[in-house]
Amino acid sequence: MRAVTRLVASTAVAAGLVLSAGATAHADVTNVKDKASDVGFVPDVSGDAYDVLGYQASIDSGVDLRGMRVNHGDKTVTLRLKFAQLGPDTNISMQFRSNGRREVTHYLFSVSKRRAIVLDPEASDTCSVPLKTRTGRKGVLSATIKRSCLGNPERIKVSGGAFAGDLASEHGSVHADPISNTKVQGPSWTKWLKSG
Repeated sequence: MRAVTRLVASTAVAAGLVLSAGATAHADVTNVKDKASDVGFVPDVSGDAYDVLGYQASIDSGVDLRGMRVNHGDKTVTLRLKFAQLGPDTNISMQFRSNGRREVTHYLFSVSKRRAIVLDPEASDTCSVPLKTRTGRKGVLSATIKRSCLGNPERIKVSGGAFAGDLASEHGSVHADPISNTKVQGPSWTKWLKSG
């Protein structure tokens, strides 16, 4: 639990600094495009400096998102994040809102290449989530979450992004890319997605 608490605290710092469609018969699905090559770089998480990287530097960072697909099915919620080039040390930080609420009801944080955890707002570890990753050019990261881990919501919205950096240090640097379908450097929420 101590490791999880440290991860949550570190991720909250990184996310706070940088991360300020159609229906089918069995699921509500949406796709969010992310603006290409708009990775943010914080050279020191204890400071205020923040830069948006250019095209090649964004790709080289390993966190440059190109889009996200969310599938809210009968039993699971599936996230599929596509990258220009997925680095081996890239993590995800996602937020969920349920049933029309304005506040975040659950968080999803990756803890390794193969596993993420779902947390409630009190940072209680509620579920373990398997991840599938394909690093490298046109990399993909996928998470399949049991709906029961999110409280079996009738409707959800999803937001978040990807980041990498030295989160163990109080003065570490961070690269981050929020999933945003606008030019504004900040995360965009999906539309409300009903369960299948």
